[in-house]
Amino acid sequence: METTIWIEKYRPKDFSEIKGQKEIIRKTELLNDAQRIAKLGSWEWSPEADEVAWSDEMFAIMGIKSEEHKVTFELIFEFIHPDDKKWVMECAQNRATVGDELPFFYRIITPSGELKHVESKTKQVKNAQGNVISLVGTFHDITDIMNAEEEKRLIFEQALATLEEKVEERTEELSTANKSLEGKNRDISDSIAYAKRIQDAFIPAIGAKHIKVKDVFVLDLPRDVLSGDFHWSHYDKKHNCSYLALGDCTGHGVPGSLMTILAIQLLEQHTIGFNKRQNPNDVLAGIDESIIKFLRQEDPSSSMND
Repeated sequence: METTIWIEKYRPKDFSEIKGQKEIIRKTELLNDAQRIAKLGSWEWSPEADEVAWSDEMFAIMGIKSEEHKVTFELIFEFIHPDDKKWVMECAQNRATVGDELPFFYRIITPSGELKHVESKTKQVKNAQGNVISLVGTFHDITDIMNAEEEKRLIFEQALATLEEKVEERTEELSTANKSLEGKNRDISDSIAYAKRIQDAFIPAIGAKHIKVKDVFVLDLPRDVLSGDFHWSHYDKKHNCSYLALGDCTGHGVPGSLMTILAIQLLEQHTIGFNKRQNPNDVLAGIDESIIKFLRQEDPSSSMND
């Protein structure tokens, strides 16, 4: 019996090839980690072969396991929110035919019922002849971003509502205060107008029966309604003489008008009253003494020392 033995020298694989495969595996793992951290999935669809490939993060975002579902182009539409499904399908068709790479945003509902917001981008891959051979895209879970934006919006609206409420309260307070001021201003204006009538009653008119001087007129233009300026006149028939006084009392407005009434009373007292005097110097001296007495200016405790 003849036995033949073949001995072949073992030739190991090229180590550079093994090293290259390990590098591909390492980079794939890094890419998967990056997609997981960023919550960014990716996919590819070859229309001619009708083959679809999803990255691991795509399955994670959808909330499904790769071994439980056959990946097809239509699979993703099973998870799109009913209110978004129609226009998402139109956008997908546009991206597939026109090649529009603009992002579009929509919502999905996972099998567990979780609502997620996603941003999708699509790009056409063409051969040398310009024909589309596949579509690639990204699928970004932006739920955390949208929730943060919604929270910011709610905080802003709350702050705005609080501010508007405070503005309304303050406006109401100001309106009430303004009404009160209007009422007080009306009362003050009425009081000043009545005080003006009283002051005018004390200041005599100047005419032929009051003073024996021709071509006399008075131009009285007070700064305020009430004034500390006044004029006074009297004709003494017995002595055939006329008294004429132009006065400027301390103060304006109400204080000045009060002083004019006092000054006119004292003028009449020292000219035609019981302290009748004819010399202007004597009249002024008598008025000065009377004012000091009336205002109690000699009293150390008095504040009327003007």
